[in-house]
Amino acid sequence: MEAIPEAMGGPAASVRQQVSIDGGSEPVWRADGKEIFYLALNGKMMAVSVELAPASGLKLGAPEPLFQTRLEFDLNSRQFDVSADGKQFLFAQPLEEAASLPITVVVNWPELLNKGASAP
Repeated sequence: MEAIPEAMGGPAASVRQQVSIDGGSEPVWRADGKEIFYLALNGKMMAVSVELAPASGLKLGAPEPLFQTRLEFDLNSRQFDVSADGKQFLFAQPLEEAASLPITVVVNWPELLNKGASAP
């Protein structure tokens, strides 16, 4: 996991702290740096509060479950994003398989138009 950027008031990039208790993936910082969101192994969206502590760098809160997602744990992709205020989430979800609609192909359609134009 990456440290909070110095431009957001965070410590140097060499500071590392464990955020999750039981593992997780896809960590995302809230825009103001006060919260980290991640996907837990069981598919729950988790949030951890972050405070800057002058002596120790970062003070992390306990992970809090926000809600259950339909996402599968995946270390190789980013399946969600968070709004700047941390109140809205956008998820990448595969579309459910839709039933196929029939396709009608009309052959020699110009001839059909000509027949329609000459009909009384």
